[in-house]
Amino acid sequence: MNLDRISYVSNSSVNVLFGYIETRSLNTDEIADMRDPIEMAVWSYLASRHLQTARIEVFDMETDITAIEWFDLTIERVSPYDPEKRPAARFNQYREEVATQLQALNSLPSSVNYRILLGITSENDLGQESPSLGGWAKTTPRNPPESANEHDKHRQCDLTWLEHIQ
Repeated sequence: MNLDRISYVSNSSVNVLFGYIETRSLNTDEIADMRDPIEMAVWSYLASRHLQTARIEVFDMETDITAIEWFDLTIERVSPYDPEKRPAARFNQYREEVATQLQALNSLPSSVNYRILLGITSENDLGQESPSLGGWAKTTPRNPPESANEHDKHRQCDLTWLEHIQ
C-alpha cells in the first residue's frame, strides 16, 4: 500500500468514526483533541499491516462492564487493481449505508460514554511484530452488547486491543 493510499484510508476511517460519534449524538468535545493521535495510530497500524478493526465502544458510565453498543470498522486489504473489489467505491458505499442505518437507531441514554479502541494483530502477514506507539495502551474490550450476534461476540478474541490514554 503506498503512502498516499494509507493516508486516504486513515483519514477516511477516522472520518467514519467521527461520523458515528456525531450521528449517535455522543459528546464530541473530548474526541476533537484526540483526532490527531487516533489518525496517527490508524495510519501507523495500517502501514505496518497490523490494524484489523477500529471500534467505538459505547457504555453506561454507571454499569461500565457491558457495552451498550459498539461500532466496528473492519479493515479489509484488497488489491487496488482488482476491478471486482473497487475499494474506494465500496468504501464510499459502505459509509452511506452506515449513515442510513445509524439514523434509524433509537437514541442513546444520556449517561453513556464511549472510547475508541484499535484491534491489531500481534504479528502481521509478513511475520513482523506490531510497533508500540506512545499514548496507546493495551486494554480489554467490555463485554459485548446483548444485541451482538455470535460472530461479533467472538471476533475480538484473537486481537490485541489498544486504547488511547491521555
